[in-house]
Amino acid sequence: MMRTTDALWEQLLAALNTWACAAVTEPDRITVKFADNERRERTATIAISPSQWDEYVSIPWGEFKSAIESLQRRLLELPTQDNFLVYHNYELVPSLSATIPHERVGSIVNEDGESGGRWVAFGSEDPESRI
Repeated sequence: MMRTTDALWEQLLAALNTWACAAVTEPDRITVKFADNERRERTATIAISPSQWDEYVSIPWGEFKSAIESLQRRLLELPTQDNFLVYHNYELVPSLSATIPHERVGSIVNEDGESGGRWVAFGSEDPESRI
């Protein structure tokens, strides 16, 4: 069954509220109150729109459960100096504000601590490089 963007957004809020206190506080912002991995009370804001959440679920994760588990991990591991998770290119990036500082854009890493992917060219003159 296909899910609409609005249904995924409502499902996000419901899932967050199973372990935290979450509410839409302004357009494209969800404020979440929770206890982090150190059991400190935290308040963080997720800067993401309903259509971006749909992208986050659909493209990098392919299904809701994995996407919400990733979001929960990101919130629980959010550095103490950061109060925002900002959606950027299918990632949720820790930030001091609802925007991503320019210096962090180039240093976005995946869940394993490695930076994104790489471009590979095929069809070179070297027969060993062909598929």
